[in-house]
Amino acid sequence: MTDKDPLVSVVMSVYNGQITLNETIVSVLSQTLENFEFILIDDGSTDGSLEVLKEYKIKDPRVLIIQNDANLGLAASLNKGIQIAKGKYIARIDADDICVPERFEKQVRFLERNPSILFLGSNVTLIDDGGNPIREIQYETDPNELRWNMLFGTSGIIAHPSAMIRAQVFREGGLYKLTRSSQDLELWSRYINNSPL
Repeated sequence: MTDKDPLVSVVMSVYNGQITLNETIVSVLSQTLENFEFILIDDGSTDGSLEVLKEYKIKDPRVLIIQNDANLGLAASLNKGIQIAKGKYIARIDADDICVPERFEKQVRFLERNPSILFLGSNVTLIDDGGNPIREIQYETDPNELRWNMLFGTSGIIAHPSAMIRAQVFREGGLYKLTRSSQDLELWSRYINNSPL
């Protein structure tokens, strides 16, 4: 990482997400922390998602696009983005999620102050199609409760689209495994014993 590199690399895979893409992308580009690159992987969309991504690439130099010729799946697409990421931190978001404006700023501040923490997430608010809150999902913060929830709970330990992960985690321990689902749970379980959480 050089002084000119972005502090955060935001990595998002898109597959036929045109309906929600605009709101998601705007929520990222409107972050109070502005020193980031936004790596968008179009995973073989057929609904016009790629055209939306290209529009934002023209508008904002922080936007980078990777285009898959065929649908490779979430894990393979995320790995492509992570491999070109230049940031100290990798931030995740999905194509149907919305970031609160201070998300990156708060997450980076916490990681900078706590160098032993490898990754973190946040609580999430589920919303309906009109943007109205349905319910909030709160995640444990106690290390022992987190480990218990990893093994026996139903919500895991981190909402994957809210995660921010030190890039060194991927450099030293490998990328997402190419599984059809639960890529995040496999990743957290790989590192949970090496982090004080």
